[in-house]
Amino acid sequence: MTKPSKFNRIESAAVRIGGPNGRIFIGRDHSSILDKIKRTTDTRPVIGEMGFVDTRGEFLDRKAAMKIAVEAGQVKEPMDPKELCSQDIIGGLKDE
Repeated sequence: MTKPSKFNRIESAAVRIGGPNGRIFIGRDHSSILDKIKRTTDTRPVIGEMGFVDTRGEFLDRKAAMKIAVEAGQVKEPMDPKELCSQDIIGGLKDE
């Protein structure tokens, strides 16, 4: 896991399909990513790990992402203080 720094931030929500070395889809929020996966792949049902991608391009689970987002000042009032949700990010996230 990447050590958080003031220069590392959460860039996009992400869904990883196929385990640790699987394909990563990114977007503004997890719902739109799941819709994109359904439209662009034959994967049914969509089963994947929801997380985030940081400025280094690393996939992070919700807990690791929360630590980075808090340190970077991207979160004000999280829905869950332990795990990041895309709605928690102040100013929103990048789409694709």
